Amino acid sequence: MNSQALEPGAAACQTWVLLNGRTSVKTINEKIKDLIRKQETTLNQSCSCFHLKKVLYYYSGGRRIWREMQNVVLIGCIGFAILLIACFNFINLTIALNIKRFREVGIKKVIGAQKSNIVLHHLGETSLITLISFLTSMDLVRLSVSILNRTLNGDVQFNFSDFRIILIFAGIALFTAIASGLLPALYLSSSRPVEILKGKNSSNHSFSFFRQGLIIFQFTIPVVLIIIVLIIKAQDNYLRNFNLGFDKEKLMIIYNTQKTEAHSESIRADLLSLPGIESVSFTNCIPARGAKVSNEVSWEGKDATQNLHFWCINTDFSYDKTVNLKISDGRYFDRSYAADSACFVINDIAAKVIGYDNPVGRTITIEGRRGTIIGVFRDFHTIDLAGPFTPSIISLAKEGRGNLLVKIASGISSELSGKITEVLKKYEPEKTFQVNVYSDFLKHTELTTASNLVGIAFFISILLACL
Repeated sequence: MNSQALEPGAAACQTWVLLNGRTSVKTINEKIKDLIRKQETTLNQSCSCFHLKKVLYYYSGGRRIWREMQNVVLIGCIGFAILLIACFNFINLTIALNIKRFREVGIKKVIGAQKSNIVLHHLGETSLITLISFLTSMDLVRLSVSILNRTLNGDVQFNFSDFRIILIFAGIALFTAIASGLLPALYLSSSRPVEILKGKNSSNHSFSFFRQGLIIFQFTIPVVLIIIVLIIKAQDNYLRNFNLGFDKEKLMIIYNTQKTEAHSESIRADLLSLPGIESVSFTNCIPARGAKVSNEVSWEGKDATQNLHFWCINTDFSYDKTVNLKISDGRYFDRSYAADSACFVINDIAAKVIGYDNPVGRTITIEGRRGTIIGVFRDFHTIDLAGPFTPSIISLAKEGRGNLLVKIASGISSELSGKITEVLKKYEPEKTFQVNVYSDFLKHTELTTASNLVGIAFFISILLACL
């Protein structure tokens, strides 16, 4: 089992619980639901357990929300749509080819064959073709699954010895055989033997309105898929190219350690001495990648029943220069003001949440730390672009600053990366540091996998439809 706090945006932890065979999930959830509220009355959070096999979902507010599961559902829907195209293709081709078998059916009916016999005979032929296709597809899956994993950045594995996998595939094969063979079989079996032997009724079966409808449906699916691809690609490009206020090619990110964080000022001086480096900042927030979340924020006039979450950025005096922070009111932290170490800079969203029309000079308290607001910034994405601007607060806190941001004057070079690594290794020789460029984070977004999936599906579906 996996236990998780259910407050959206909370810095929730996960607890793994092994239940005995006599305990039900429902019973456990009833007992632990108010566990957090009993320990801390100011927190409006609850706990619940869910099966580990459902970890592809995200649970919030007692509801199950799609996360990675949306890709699983997307793959299933696309696969079913492609299977329908193949079935309809087979139906059309079979009905067209069955014109040559009308006389055969007529003779069988004359000598006493029942309609059910003809239907079962044709379904048997279709089932044999489906079985051969099924076995062939199993081999193709074995060969192509590794290629698909690399293309879609996934880790799909099939255990073909698993009885449940075999049962699922057998069910798909049975559905395909019935969906593809039943209609042509009914067409053949419903014909009149006298008219068939006279050659009067054969052409009526090959040009029916139903067949034309199937053809239209076959081409409708690829059209829908290409529209979806264009929409997803547009959104994907929007996320990649969105202007965050700084040059993505000139911001370098290194994940530091406690040792390097403890020598932050020395490291800053060493890095700034390197030609090509403009600014250096230690922080817990990479722009548009998230920050620490806290609901322990209070201010004058706050409703005691309110339980609001703020994204808290712990950083230093150089963060504004490194990420080109837009200060709309007041100022950013300045080393010449000793009192700034106890002050805060908030964004315009936080000011609206707090209810301050003129927040500069007002005081707030964060996790027991009281300070004055000296500035307001705007248009800064603390979390990813999939969400809105969030109420954010910047402070000169030294704990938890696990990221080192380096702004350079020109494009990234391997030589500069090596020099940065050499500086860090002076303070922690046994650690291997990886220098990343911010633009590298945008090479694969949450929409990239979905876009690749739908693109491959479109290519396959249009090939099948053109048959």
